[in-house]
Amino acid sequence: VSPTRGLCSVEVDAVRTEMRRTLFFALLCWPRALAQRRTHQQILRAMHRCHRDPTLYPGVRKPHDLNDIFSHVQRGDFAELSPQVLSTNPWIVYFETFMSDAEVEAITDHMFGASFHQSETGDGDSQRHSETAFCTDECADADIVKTVLGRAGNITHVPAENFDFVQALRYLPGMYYRAHHDNHPSFHLLPCGSRIYTMFVYLSDVEEGGETTFPRLNLTSPAKKGAAVLFVNTLDGDPDKTDSRTTHEAITVTKGEKRGLNLWLYQYNFKHFWEMDCTSIELADDVGKLKRKQGRNFVAIDEKLDGMGFCFDEDDGESDSPAAVHLSIENPAADRIGVFWVGNDEEEVFISDVGANQRERLDTFPTHRLRLRRGTTVGDALIREYTVAAARQQTLVAETVDDGKEEL
Repeated sequence: VSPTRGLCSVEVDAVRTEMRRTLFFALLCWPRALAQRRTHQQILRAMHRCHRDPTLYPGVRKPHDLNDIFSHVQRGDFAELSPQVLSTNPWIVYFETFMSDAEVEAITDHMFGASFHQSETGDGDSQRHSETAFCTDECADADIVKTVLGRAGNITHVPAENFDFVQALRYLPGMYYRAHHDNHPSFHLLPCGSRIYTMFVYLSDVEEGGETTFPRLNLTSPAKKGAAVLFVNTLDGDPDKTDSRTTHEAITVTKGEKRGLNLWLYQYNFKHFWEMDCTSIELADDVGKLKRKQGRNFVAIDEKLDGMGFCFDEDDGESDSPAAVHLSIENPAADRIGVFWVGNDEEEVFISDVGANQRERLDTFPTHRLRLRRGTTVGDALIREYTVAAARQQTLVAETVDDGKEEL
């Protein structure tokens, strides 16, 4: 990889990065990442290998600390960045002058000369349609990248090692990212913990479209060159638990080009555990499976795992993984609907929406439970509940059924 180009532009490097972590798919199609299942013994061995020592890797956030963390923004400590508090519950802050024109030009030259990868998934009505690339290796060592991360870290009190690798994005006319949330429900089970903050940095003015909206809060963040929006992904009272109110959407670019950066900040050291191959969404969901199996006997990844009191045979009947399911969700109604994943504790997590008279393809897994609602919040009226069956191809129509739990 050429240091002057910075971003990994050689295809083999891109493939290596994708294999070492599945961050791209974590946002776009996290249900499909469950196809390669480990046995319980294999999960436990992975947890031993990825064990986090709490004395070496303390967490950043504590319960009910967000008001203190953001108080220095309100009292004017970052006046040069022109902060505008859009919301205090949950916290969302827009920095109109987060980067200077010279800094924007420097990081654009550094990161946008490489090959970008299409992030479109599914059919023409996909969840996301943009171009992305990650800043790893020599790219991440550049002074301008360290400057941006350092500035975001000063605001949030998050050290550099807790940041994921910067993701560069480009939206051309017609490109978008539909309503989604940045924190996966089982991230807190990984040694890096939950994705507690997101900061999106705008590197271009957009002639039309491209705003970031928070539909549950009726808030909009303008796409302005040099600006950035910072928001919290987890609850004030529980940094491990997703705050669904910060579900957000990148509005379709209708004229011009939108360039930006995604900064994802984790509760614990991300870089160290990424090097150990301990930050994948597959591991997160497998540990979640083990937690459901163990119940009160489950031991977290930062505790003494030898205390996990169970004995499974090495062949526990789960080594043959069922194939992923391609689920087509059809919405014949005149209004947009929301698709929610239902956890074992009945908690609902918003994962997608489907436009009026549109169809959305979702890659998922047998036994996953989904709920369709007449909106994008859990308070909206329930249309139906659906448990994914074993058939490779399934269709779910957003129409009320008698028992609300029909399986195809």
